[in-house]
Amino acid sequence: MKDQNKPLWHLFIVTFTVLSFCLTNSATAQTVPEIAEKALAATVYLEMQDSN
Repeated sequence: MKDQNKPLWHLFIVTFTVLSFCLTNSATAQTVPEIAEKALAATVYLEMQDSN
């Protein structure tokens, strides 16, 4: 009898994890200016010159 309930618990755990992930991501959605600010902060400019 225990073996029959095992797949249901796995399904419950997977479903709960996926729903938790979806709810967490939607709560931390960023606006376009916030995304741009983070992207610009991670951007570097390299200028290289040779002898010519």
